[in-house]
Amino acid sequence: MESTRSTFPAFRSILFALSCFVVMPALAQWRITTVDSTGSAYNPKIVADRLGHLHVSFLDENGLYYTTNSSGAWVSSHLFQGTVASATIAVDRAGHGHLVYVTGSPLRTISYLDHTGAGWSAPQTVVENLDGVVSLTIGVDSAGHAHVGWVTAVSMAGSGPLMYATNASGTWVNETVGGAIQAYNAGALAVTAAADVQFAYYANAGIYHIAKPHGGSWATAEHVDTVASWAEGLTIDLALDDAGKPHIAYAGGPNAYLRHATKPVSTWITETVQPGVYSIAIRAIDVDGSGLSHVSFMDIETGYLRYGTNASGSWTTSPVVPISWMHDIAVDEGGYPHIVYDMEGAIRHVTTRPPASNAFVRVRTGLPKVNFSSAEWGDFDGDGWMDIAITG
Repeated sequence: MESTRSTFPAFRSILFALSCFVVMPALAQWRITTVDSTGSAYNPKIVADRLGHLHVSFLDENGLYYTTNSSGAWVSSHLFQGTVASATIAVDRAGHGHLVYVTGSPLRTISYLDHTGAGWSAPQTVVENLDGVVSLTIGVDSAGHAHVGWVTAVSMAGSGPLMYATNASGTWVNETVGGAIQAYNAGALAVTAAADVQFAYYANAGIYHIAKPHGGSWATAEHVDTVASWAEGLTIDLALDDAGKPHIAYAGGPNAYLRHATKPVSTWITETVQPGVYSIAIRAIDVDGSGLSHVSFMDIETGYLRYGTNASGSWTTSPVVPISWMHDIAVDEGGYPHIVYDMEGAIRHVTTRPPASNAFVRVRTGLPKVNFSSAEWGDFDGDGWMDIAITG
């Protein structure tokens, strides 16, 4: 999921007193909390803002919901009453949510909501009278303009035009990506702070990528990897690092294994994250501030949500929790993954970020050659690294 990262990182270590160097990262243990439990909640999407607050959208039989932990606890709002086919969320640099969602049957309408800081806006129509909408995605640039992507197809097992819309001009304008690109099953959009737009998508038994610089034209689509022609129900996700480089999670290769692709310079690098039958399993990706990838995916043979990362230099994956089906991932400012998933009618959140202690512990040291000094440390903000308070 797309997220905007701060240019003021938290302290990672402390040098004080007689050159005492303290670094104490937290152990990687998953913590589970319930975001909301309506009894029929599903289809969660998550993003993290620059302050580390989380923003989640989800659906149930009564419509569209938004929830955030920006106050310290999960607080939900019911934004739309009625049947919603799909929805997704992005966040701007001020930490305000932007949502798009699909309603209507058999013809579909895509609508947009944004939080102004004082409250949620009235719904805006992005586009209407569509035969179908799959792979709905949204990103927000540094100016707060929204960018929306989707495939106009009736089902995930079909193909249709890969579409793009934005409100950067003040009104919603949409177009077919690249003039006439047809995507099979799925596509994903991501946008940089400078409003450069990128798509990753399936087409012609392959993975493709196409980009459009702000104010420019669509570049020629690039072939990224091959995909077995028999694979149906494919899903794909795209995230950009701080340099605007793409990172794609998808099912690819002759066996439709879970794969990762990136283009750090001029050549695409593709690699297997985990072998197995992942052609129909949802996968999601986000990138941390160091340009390292984090993915969530479902092992359809065991029913477990799995987490993978290349932070160690090679891909490692591990089971997390049993899930129903849908999930999404975001990485916060500290590089900690946050995954939301639906299970038994509830939306749950799991993360390796330790809880904030909201306290400091006095230590028997102070500032050299300073009277009445003291030092205390503790993981005050819960980012997994020690914080220190020194007085004197």
